[in-house]
Amino acid sequence: MTKVKICGIKSYEDIAIVNTLKPDYIGFVFAQSKRKVELDQAASYSKKLNEGIGKVGVFVNQNFEFVKDAVKKCSLDVIQLHGDEYYKDYESIGVQIWKSFRIKSIEDFVDIEKYGGRYFLTDSYVKGIRGGSGKTIDENLMKTVKGKKHIIAGGLDKNNVLGFIKKFNPYCVDVSSSVETVGRKDFYKIKEFIEEVRKNGK
Repeated sequence: MTKVKICGIKSYEDIAIVNTLKPDYIGFVFAQSKRKVELDQAASYSKKLNEGIGKVGVFVNQNFEFVKDAVKKCSLDVIQLHGDEYYKDYESIGVQIWKSFRIKSIEDFVDIEKYGGRYFLTDSYVKGIRGGSGKTIDENLMKTVKGKKHIIAGGLDKNNVLGFIKKFNPYCVDVSSSVETVGRKDFYKIKEFIEEVRKNGK
């Protein structure tokens, strides 16, 4: 079964929603973004999160010590590297790593092939934005990508997510913008998205 990650958690209200709806993962964005949370905030939210929901920290070109501190304070299960980081520089932290690749052209998959056999996330390319744009990734660019360690992000919603799951059989689907209303996480949109994946996904 494809897993679900709800990214951009930034309030106790968001925590209450995910505790009820039980996605597989939630994401705290520590990089500069409209969904950014401070480390102390995320640590506090983490304490209220139900067991069994994985915690992912999203980072963009942030230094090793900051990432290590975030893992410790927030009990992160995964670090998602959304910048130009070299994954091996972070392996000693001891948690799972998801390396993000923004897909602009078919040549970008060369980097994924070099990454080989590890968890990786594909996202749409938008100049100046490192994720969270809400733009759907070009499916034609992803024809060669299938794998149990593939996370798909970028413009997913309840209407298109099943198509991506059927075509690419990803490990996880990652959503943020489409489950918000006026910039806030929406209980019913998250519920519909999770139900679509779990009722119809592989």
